[in-house]
Amino acid sequence: MLAFFSQRWESQPDFRLPGQHNLARLYPAVDLATGTYFVADVWALPGALHERLNTLAGQEPQMHRYLKHRAAAHERLAAEAMRAVFPPPAVWAQQHYTSASGPGEVDVLVALNWPLVLEAKSHSLTPPGRRGAPDRLRKKTLEVVGEGASQAQRTWAYIRDEHGRSFAGAAASAPVDVLPADVSGITQIIVTFERMDPVAYLGPAHTGRAKQPLWVVSIADLLMAAELLNTPAAFHHYARVRSSLAAAGLAIFMESDAVGAYLEDRLAAVSLQLQSDPDVTVMLGYSSAAINDYFTGAELGNQRSRPKDGVPDEVVRALERLMDELPNEWLRVADAVMEAEPDTWKRWRKYRRRHKRDGEFDLAAGVRLRTGPTVQCHDDADVRAAALATFTTPE
Repeated sequence: MLAFFSQRWESQPDFRLPGQHNLARLYPAVDLATGTYFVADVWALPGALHERLNTLAGQEPQMHRYLKHRAAAHERLAAEAMRAVFPPPAVWAQQHYTSASGPGEVDVLVALNWPLVLEAKSHSLTPPGRRGAPDRLRKKTLEVVGEGASQAQRTWAYIRDEHGRSFAGAAASAPVDVLPADVSGITQIIVTFERMDPVAYLGPAHTGRAKQPLWVVSIADLLMAAELLNTPAAFHHYARVRSSLAAAGLAIFMESDAVGAYLEDRLAAVSLQLQSDPDVTVMLGYSSAAINDYFTGAELGNQRSRPKDGVPDEVVRALERLMDELPNEWLRVADAVMEAEPDTWKRWRKYRRRHKRDGEFDLAAGVRLRTGPTVQCHDDADVRAAALATFTTPE
């Protein structure tokens, strides 16, 4: 297999420009002529294998099952990524519904008061498309971004305009209520099979959806984001911020830069730049050093500290309890937690040391952290009626 996917040194001396054919994508191993092969990127080998299988699927009808299985695996990975972050009962895969405009389908639905709708697109770019052929890029942009955005928008119309809350696991199955009665918004996510950063950035504008809050992300980057933003509050907040900034015109070419900037300041700096001068294109800079160090270390077998969002563990646990006990309050409180300034948590730790029991720390308007021996949401009817979500953190 290595010999089949290999080339020799200097086999492509004239490869200089982006429009030229890149042999390394099809032959990522270098034959050193000693029975040893050099592979610069271990993930390049499965990438080359997928490339060959995709080419065969276009030539031989019996290989179409590869595309079918690839699409199913792609959707399954997207669902598993969400189940690793959110409570599994909240994540529904392959859901069907019937709206006034006809039948619809959602690849992955995270059923919250502000649901996440994921559309998984397993299309691949062809070599001409990777070299920038306009017709190929236009076609794939319409297939991936255009169709995915249309599907997500139809689902939102069903939920918002028709008060649709029922979905079914199969088109012929009886629907059941999946979403809560009160839905305040939706985050639309298109998950691509392979990385298509230019298509992800430019696609919404080229399909007439430049102002539609839309997060276009590869499955590899979705898995990366789910591993680093591994709590419901962090991932949910990032997805909403990310999609809104895309609609505002922020140029993001590497998802790891967006996640890195979110971990640093919740993307607040670039948000302020966009607000101060909306007519200027703002490009997100390099912010992924800690993320690259973490994953590179993991591949090499070296321990690295996972980059974190700065929210104390006891507050995360309290939020998870709140999500279960007062789901209608969770989103508002989660936003207050994720949008808190970094020095807030320094003050919180100092306060918590001094008030181990029955202390209340003002986090934001209407949101307080209560110190106590257990993780228990405040259950006072007057507080709930006043929408003051006070939740208890452990000692």
